[in-house]
Amino acid sequence: MPRICVFGDSIAWGSNDIEGGGWVDRLKRYYRGTGIFRQVFNLGISGRNSKDFIARFETELKNRMSPSSEMIAAIVASSVNDASYFKSVGEHQVPLEELKQILPQFKETADKLKVPLVIIGITNVGNKADKPPLDFNPDYFIDIEDVKKYNETIKKFCVNNKILFIDLFGLMMPGDLDDYVHPNTKGHEKIFEKVKKELIKAGIIE
Repeated sequence: MPRICVFGDSIAWGSNDIEGGGWVDRLKRYYRGTGIFRQVFNLGISGRNSKDFIARFETELKNRMSPSSEMIAAIVASSVNDASYFKSVGEHQVPLEELKQILPQFKETADKLKVPLVIIGITNVGNKADKPPLDFNPDYFIDIEDVKKYNETIKKFCVNNKILFIDLFGLMMPGDLDDYVHPNTKGHEKIFEKVKKELIKAGIIE
């Protein structure tokens, strides 16, 4: 059975979407509804960043590959945590120059394993002053200008290397966010529809 692996942070994992379980779970249900048999593996883990993704990228893909099951896509949902920082530390979790070194590793691994690579951009965030602080750590901060800069870096890498890039920046409106980072049910539905549309357009899914 053809397989899709999705790597990501809490947004890919489905945080704050009590009704639908997140955009990746919606992709699973989409296939069940069409009667097309595909396995979608949600490998998102809350709080993780690109350094964490690349550390397990090859192993996770290999563990889900078999002669009888084609891997039709490895989807990397770029982590908003890369651009975040803890005020007490004052440094981004993944400095931009380090991210530029990590991105080619995803391509190298995907090429080696002959798996089509898709990279999803970072969703825009809201204004912390207008939203409640994140429950798990009030020291966690993220600035929309940082997110924009990181997203543009990822987009440029994908364009230069002919990798399918799905841009989500600007998709989230204030009513689509539960706190100032995580999409709510409506936000996850919008992400799913955008991702589904772009994957169909590229011929990766039906």
